[in-house]
Amino acid sequence: MRDILRSRLVKYFRSPIFYAALIVSAVCGVLNGYYCGYFKIDMTDLIYCPMDDIWALSAMWAAVVCTALCLGREFSDGTLRGKLIAGHSRTAVYAAEAAASALTTLCIFIVNITPTVIGMSYIVVRIPLSLAVKWVTVMLLSFELINLMTVSVCFIIGSRSFGLVTAFALLFVFYTIFCFTNGYYYNTAPKEGYDTVTIEEDNGEVHEEQMLFYNRYYVDGLAKKLINAEHMLNPLSAFEDAVCAEYIPDKTGMDESTLLSEKRSAADMNSAIPRVLIWSAAAAALGIGVFKRKDLK
Repeated sequence: MRDILRSRLVKYFRSPIFYAALIVSAVCGVLNGYYCGYFKIDMTDLIYCPMDDIWALSAMWAAVVCTALCLGREFSDGTLRGKLIAGHSRTAVYAAEAAASALTTLCIFIVNITPTVIGMSYIVVRIPLSLAVKWVTVMLLSFELINLMTVSVCFIIGSRSFGLVTAFALLFVFYTIFCFTNGYYYNTAPKEGYDTVTIEEDNGEVHEEQMLFYNRYYVDGLAKKLINAEHMLNPLSAFEDAVCAEYIPDKTGMDESTLLSEKRSAADMNSAIPRVLIWSAAAAALGIGVFKRKDLK
C-alpha cells in the first residue's frame, strides 16, 4: 500500500488540477476573511461566527473537482485495473486513494481557512481556546468527509465525468436541503410575541409602539422532529453548525431565547465531530463494499 500511496501523491502534486484547486480555495479564503473583517460588528453580549459559508463551500467544491478528476483518470486510463492485476487488493487501492486525497484536501483546507481566521481574529481572541480548536476541527473534518464521499462515489461509479457530476450534485443537494430547513432548525424564538417598532408620523414626531409579530420559522410536534432528524442526518450539518456557532461571554441579563440558542449551539458543536466521523465511516464502508464487488471489465 505504501507504494500505491506514494505514486498517488506524486500524481496529485504534479497535477495542474490540484494547483488550480489551491488557487480557487485561497481566493475564496481571502474573500471570506475580507468579508469577516469588513462587516466587523461590536459583539459585546453575543459572539457569533461572522463568516459566509458560500466561500468555504466553494473551497469544498474545488476539493471535490480535484479528487474526482484525478481519481477518475485512474479509471479512464486503466491504471487502477493495472494495480489490481499487479496483486494489490481493492481495499489497499481504496485506502491509498483516500489517504492521498485526504492530504491534498488538507492543503486545500489550510489555504482557505488561514485567511478566514485572520479576518475573524477579533472573534477568535474572545472565545475560549477549546471552542476555537473545536471549530477548526469540525471545519477540517467536514472538508475531509466531503472528500471521502467523493472518493467513494468515484469508486462506485467508475467514470471520471459521471463521478464528478454525481459528487458535485450530492454536495449541492445536501446544501440545498439545509437552506430550506436551517431557518426552522436554528429558530429559538416563540411562535408570537411583541417587538418595539419606531414610527415617524407625518408631522415629524417619532414614537415607539409594541407590535405583535408572528414567527414564520416556528414549528412544533412532528414537523420539529422531522427537521431535527434531517439536521442530524445531513452530512453538511456539522459544517453549518460551525458556521452558525454562538457564544455568550456573560449570560447575566440575557433573554431566554438567546440563552436557548447558545445552549443549542453548544450541544450541536459537541455532537458535530462524532457525527462527521460516523458519516466518514459509513462513506468508506459503502465505497469499499461496492468497489470490492464491482466488475472493472
